[in-house]
Amino acid sequence: GASQMFFVSSPVSGAIMIVALLCQSPHAALATITGSLIGMLGGTAFGADVSDLRAGVWGFNAALAALWVTLHYEPPRGPRAAWALGAAALATALFAGMGRLAAAVLSTPCLSLPFCTTGWLCFLLGRAPTCARGPRPQAASPNAD
Repeated sequence: GASQMFFVSSPVSGAIMIVALLCQSPHAALATITGSLIGMLGGTAFGADVSDLRAGVWGFNAALAALWVTLHYEPPRGPRAAWALGAAALATALFAGMGRLAAAVLSTPCLSLPFCTTGWLCFLLGRAPTCARGPRPQAASPNAD
């Protein structure tokens, strides 16, 4: 899933990207790995093709969503970590639905639309004055880890 964030289907490239994230922010690397795993598990639950799972197609939206939440909400622990996991799960569910819809209607993959939708929803929920449970977006410094 990590390499698919850059439209590459290579475990070696994904590992390099995770190591680079780890050097910058251990929280970001952990969120990316966890999000990708959630996407893969979700893909398995939705009955995805094994070739798509191996290529990381089901992991990248969830990885991006978990990474986005981790980088935009401080600190990425406790309830915020749960928020990141929820974002990854939502991105996976959206990928399942949007992927089928885009393929049927437009004959094209949905690409990162599930991630973008999830990111906007997290941002808007975090900004809503009546949403006491949603974390507030803050500028996070990756070097703070």
